[in-house]
Amino acid sequence: MKRLASKWAGTLGLPGLAGLALIAAGAILYLSASLPAKEKSDRLSGDIAEARANRGKTPRSGIDENSPEYRLGRFYASFPRREDAPQLLEMIYAAAREENILLKLGEYKFAPGKKLWMYQVSLPVQGSYVGIRKFIARVLNSVPSAALDAVSFTRENVGGIDLDAKIRFTIFMGGMR
Repeated sequence: MKRLASKWAGTLGLPGLAGLALIAAGAILYLSASLPAKEKSDRLSGDIAEARANRGKTPRSGIDENSPEYRLGRFYASFPRREDAPQLLEMIYAAAREENILLKLGEYKFAPGKKLWMYQVSLPVQGSYVGIRKFIARVLNSVPSAALDAVSFTRENVGGIDLDAKIRFTIFMGGMR
């Protein structure tokens, strides 16, 4: 073996031996750096594919239904549109008819917002205490985006059954679609 090495050294000379050493060093460097990096890259690619498969994407739409942006968009889309205001008011009027509540001339005002509009409805009403409470409950159940802002009661005479009340609802509405 020693004889073979000295024969090659004599044949290659000093430049040949230096080149052979560089080739050996390159092979060692490739084996120690490139192969572990390729294995790590393959492992990370598998992790990425698994994470994509498990993050709630539907194959058809490609929408991540668990993302905050998607859920917030669905939240805003659940509100009635501003064009639906007449139908919502009709639901309020129907609730008053069903509870025998007399609606007087009310005030209606749109208040714009960035994502939601507020439709403030102030209604002076007349009826029994129980009837007014049922009317409020019926409105809140039939118009889910409505909130009760204020209620005030007055009674003209002590022995009377009917009350005068001022009720203010805010109906939250989405923008134009």
